[in-house]
Amino acid sequence: MNFRKSRNHENMPTFRLILVFFLALTILGGGCSSGTKGSIQQGNTRTRDGESENSAESINVKVYFLKVEELVEVERKTKGADPVAASVQALLEGPTESERTEGISTAIPEGVKLLSYSFESGVVRLDFSGEMRKYGGGSARVLAIENQIKKTATANGKGIQGVEIYIEGVPSEESLQP
Repeated sequence: MNFRKSRNHENMPTFRLILVFFLALTILGGGCSSGTKGSIQQGNTRTRDGESENSAESINVKVYFLKVEELVEVERKTKGADPVAASVQALLEGPTESERTEGISTAIPEGVKLLSYSFESGVVRLDFSGEMRKYGGGSARVLAIENQIKKTATANGKGIQGVEIYIEGVPSEESLQP
């Protein structure tokens, strides 16, 4: 085989500049989104002594549960970089045993997971797993679920003007029917 060098070297600096530009975009995140988006990973890896290997700092969040038919605020110490996502995770874990003995409960079905969240233009979008549909029916129950989620999210985020609830990508208005 006979390889010959190309005589057209004039375009090489432009090609290199374009290549460097695209590499920089890839390294820096590659987007111009003004919002925050995230996928939630369920559960932290635990070490032998029970400590979480999650490197995020502990934060205090407000979580809203039910006592009779009223929302009650409970403070949780949790780990997470995003207080909204961390508070919703704490909400999904439900009340502690001692809180249950005090009459605190939740309308959210057991086993629900937060699949993803985003925050853009003042609106938080939370997408939950299909277990949310196992709430048992009733308009009061649907309202309680929505109020718990919305109050918890807005209490832990700055600039939140609205909360949209989805179940596996479908808006709650279509998924949670009384």
